[in-house]
Amino acid sequence: MSSSLPRKTIHMGCFAPNEINADYSYNPPVGPLKILYADEEVLVVNKPTGLLTVPGKKSTDSLTTRIKEQLPLANPVHRLDTSTSGIVLYAKDQASCAFLSEEFRCRRPIKRYCAWVWGVVKEPFGLIDYPLAKDQARSSKFSAPYQKVDYVNGRTALTYFEVLERDIAREITLVALTPHTGRTHQLRVHMAYWGHPIVGDALYANEVARQMAPALCLHAFYLAFSRPKDGAKVRVFCPPNFAAGFVPKTLYAPE
Repeated sequence: MSSSLPRKTIHMGCFAPNEINADYSYNPPVGPLKILYADEEVLVVNKPTGLLTVPGKKSTDSLTTRIKEQLPLANPVHRLDTSTSGIVLYAKDQASCAFLSEEFRCRRPIKRYCAWVWGVVKEPFGLIDYPLAKDQARSSKFSAPYQKVDYVNGRTALTYFEVLERDIAREITLVALTPHTGRTHQLRVHMAYWGHPIVGDALYANEVARQMAPALCLHAFYLAFSRPKDGAKVRVFCPPNFAAGFVPKTLYAPE
């Protein structure tokens, strides 16, 4: 499948990550967690923005910590960035965790995200294929795992996108994003480097896009996976808080 985003239209140097304060304070949200699906083997929850998926260097409070208070054997099969909200899958036992971890390693589950991005995206759908690498200089200086587009040393990173809504008045676009690979900050860097940073992104957005929302407008709204016990397909949908009446269309990305 060819990309509708020719590389020659994107110029190196047009994208500069923001440098955040190393003393950034972690203030996780409080309140009950929303359970989206549960059976004897798995648990699916809606992670709020601002909450770590797993304990970090500076805090033990996380989605996983809170879940383990009720389910000590539960472990996350994948993760979301602290700033990203949405669906996270947990395995309730070791056998289920091993099965689902292998499923994710082989990229069989389908994860889809939605995001408000800065600017009006003209293309209705397409494939973004910028290779990514860790930005060692910024990552060492600041307390964030900065990534960058690197055509020499970067690893392959593929993201399908589809426009869901264009807000001409505010000059923003609601897009559905389906990562085919799972690089750190993949969606955030891809959109920023393309020239359409995610609204509210403190790390990669320009000043205008960053100030348009109090938090990152990126949400994992859909997950499809096979149940460990019998292989039956489970599909979970969770609309975002930042897009009222969100109903995704049939997506361009294959399932």
